[in-house]
Amino acid sequence: AKASPMVVLPASTDFSECAINTINQLYVLDEEQACIYVFDELLFLREVIKTIETTTGKVELRAPKHLCIDRFNNLYVYDSKVGKIIKKPVKGDALLIGQAGWGVGELGDVKDIAVDSKGLCYVLNRSRNVVDVYSPDGIYLSWVTGKKAFHDPMCIGISGSDELYVMDSEGPTVYVFNDAGNLVNTNADLSLRKNVLL
Repeated sequence: AKASPMVVLPASTDFSECAINTINQLYVLDEEQACIYVFDELLFLREVIKTIETTTGKVELRAPKHLCIDRFNNLYVYDSKVGKIIKKPVKGDALLIGQAGWGVGELGDVKDIAVDSKGLCYVLNRSRNVVDVYSPDGIYLSWVTGKKAFHDPMCIGISGSDELYVMDSEGPTVYVFNDAGNLVNTNADLSLRKNVLL
């Protein structure tokens, strides 16, 4: 596909999130236009994603809120009106993960998503103040929480060693979980160590 050398984006563009894949393509989520812009490494526009083909048909992005990309360049998009996470592989049909709702394993007030090197999808679910975990095939596995329930979790991230980081506004506190889901550290724990400045 030929790249667009000059891109004129709508004046109402609201870039809320972005991610970069392993071949330096930039994915930019535009909530207002309900689409994702894909730029190459020279920042030429390559694609505008408004619909995604799944095994059950096309899914139109209606209210995309969060995105991330895994190490295999699969794109994950949470759309609040669709009520699911859409996992779009580089080739083939997309997979729909989760369903809208407020119960265990359901997607309520989603605040962030992240994926580890094994393809586990982590979803910061504010409706229950937990991080829900889904398999690479989209099956709900479990949830993660701190020593006590998170108070006001804001965002999540995954380290290169598959540690899950959860930022909570109370404190503020950063919780660190190992790849087995066990709490291994918090920034409050760090303040008790010698020679550590916070």
